[in-house]
Amino acid sequence: GAPSNGQAPVSVIVPSNAKAPFQVHTHYHGDGARSLSANPAGDAIAKRVKAGDATVFVLPEAAKPGAPTDWSNVRRLADTTAQSLAGAGLAGDVGSRTLSVHSAGGRALVNALKNGEQLEADHLILQDALFEGTNGRGAATFLKEHLPQASAGVGSVTLVPSTGAGAAGLWKDLDEPQLTRTDVLARQLRAAGRTVDVVG
Repeated sequence: GAPSNGQAPVSVIVPSNAKAPFQVHTHYHGDGARSLSANPAGDAIAKRVKAGDATVFVLPEAAKPGAPTDWSNVRRLADTTAQSLAGAGLAGDVGSRTLSVHSAGGRALVNALKNGEQLEADHLILQDALFEGTNGRGAATFLKEHLPQASAGVGSVTLVPSTGAGAAGLWKDLDEPQLTRTDVLARQLRAAGRTVDVVG
């Protein structure tokens, strides 16, 4: 495992055609998944690699996968990626960096920001990660308050709200109930000068 991931395992998928400068995509999974099993993202990655995608995928594991997923092991996301690439023997420049979090994987992002991390990525993707706590405020409130300032080093942000019943991204913002959590986060990010795309 990577020290910055609290020594929890990190899987690194290196396609045979990957060459420096590497395209790197780091993904933090949600509840009920593991980094490489029972995980739709893992299936999608396998299809991409088989189709010739040269992206190197870094898949950190949580301290306690399952439901709820415990991402308290996360220290710094960029350090976890760098340590994992070095551990996989990849030396060379990184050409592009994508960071994505799905659902409870948003807790990994929250923990990194609480540790003072300033994100550095070409692309940040938040997939259905705007939950609040069962007894009050959670990731959605924290991210709208802290992500705009912590994402100055991010090229673009994509917000992917879930479209199912009770979807976190479509739930109303706690402070502005006439708007969804996705709408508010997108507005806050744009006000801070970020390039934001909302999918769906």
